[in-house]
Amino acid sequence: MSGSPLTVTLGIYYVTSCWHNHNALEFELYSVNIMAREIRESDWKILRQLHKIALDRFCEHVFSEIEGIAADQSTSPYERYVSLYKTVQSRDKEISNLFDNLKRSTALLQIAALHAHGLLENEEYMRFSEETRAVVAEFLDDND
Repeated sequence: MSGSPLTVTLGIYYVTSCWHNHNALEFELYSVNIMAREIRESDWKILRQLHKIALDRFCEHVFSEIEGIAADQSTSPYERYVSLYKTVQSRDKEISNLFDNLKRSTALLQIAALHAHGLLENEEYMRFSEETRAVVAEFLDDND
């Protein structure tokens, strides 16, 4: 394989490496068997409660970012508009990846993604069971 590896997020599934090899792309997919693990009922209830809080927190971050772009007088109005448009497009993809399709089968991955993006306060994250936190830690450590 030649070229340099590229890390991307594809939905909540992670493609950890991608190499260009004779006009073909080869993907090395990362899996910790996290999809095969069941989430505890108590953790599922916590995630459902924190999902809206994390979504609101994400949106507040986006609003703050947009306000900064709009207030930047060192660029022309058109440049600010283009920057705003690109930012909204990018954040729309992120919000979809992080928050769409809340379901039990992907709950552990969603917890990991929310935690990795800093959208859960420490005390919120600590509400999850030790077992769930261990799975998330394993996933995030192995995915770095």
